[in-house]
Amino acid sequence: MRFIIHEQPYEKVVAAGELRYERDGVATGAVEKWRLTTAVANYHFLRIDLDARSAPSGQSTLYHLVLNENGRPERLRFRQWSGEHKITGNLLFEAGVIIASHEVDGESSAEELAVTEEMGFWLPSSVGLSLLTRELVTTAVSLRPTRSKQHSAFSLFQTEIRLNWDDDEEIMVMGRAHKSRPFIIQWADQQYTLWLDDQNCVLKMTGGNRVTAVATRLIHYK
Repeated sequence: MRFIIHEQPYEKVVAAGELRYERDGVATGAVEKWRLTTAVANYHFLRIDLDARSAPSGQSTLYHLVLNENGRPERLRFRQWSGEHKITGNLLFEAGVIIASHEVDGESSAEELAVTEEMGFWLPSSVGLSLLTRELVTTAVSLRPTRSKQHSAFSLFQTEIRLNWDDDEEIMVMGRAHKSRPFIIQWADQQYTLWLDDQNCVLKMTGGNRVTAVATRLIHYK
C-alpha cells in the first residue's frame, strides 16, 4: 500500500483491508487498499490507495483523511495520477466552509464551498462511501472528477442524498459467511449499496455500471 503521509510511531492501527473491483464477476484490475489508525485525543487517520493502474482507466488515487474526536473530517490530502497527468489537492474543513486547493500538472486553483454541520461528506471510493454511515444526513459533499481537453481534475459538489439501513443479512466474503448490514446510498440517478460488518467496515459494494467491490482482506486489530 502506498501513502501520502506514512504512519507515525504514535499511531495505532484499528483496521485494515483490501477490496477487489469486478464487473459482471470479472476482475477489472482495480484494487482498493485502506488502513484506519488512531492517535492522540481520539483523532483518526484514514488512508486509502485506490489503485486502478491495471484497469482500463489507468488512474491511481491516494487519500489521507484526518477525522477529529467527533468522527468528522478535518483535513484531506489526495493525489491522483492519470496517464502523464498528476493532481494534488488539499481540503480544509473549517466552520461553515470547505476550502479546497488543487494543483494539476503544476497549475494551481482553489475554491470554497459553504457547508453546515448537518451535511455529510464522502470520498469517491468504496471505503470513502462508508463515511456516510456516521449519521443519516439529507445533504452531502464530495469530490467530483472533472475532465477538460487537457487533463482530469477534481471539484467540490453538494447534493441531496438519501441514506437507509436495510435488514441484516449473511453474505459470503473471503470464503466465509459474514453477518452484515446493508447500507443504501442514493443521489440523483445514482445508487450504491455497502455491506458492512459490525464495525462499519466494508465487506462488499455494488454500484452503477455493474461494478462490484468485494473484500479480499479485512483485519480488525485489538
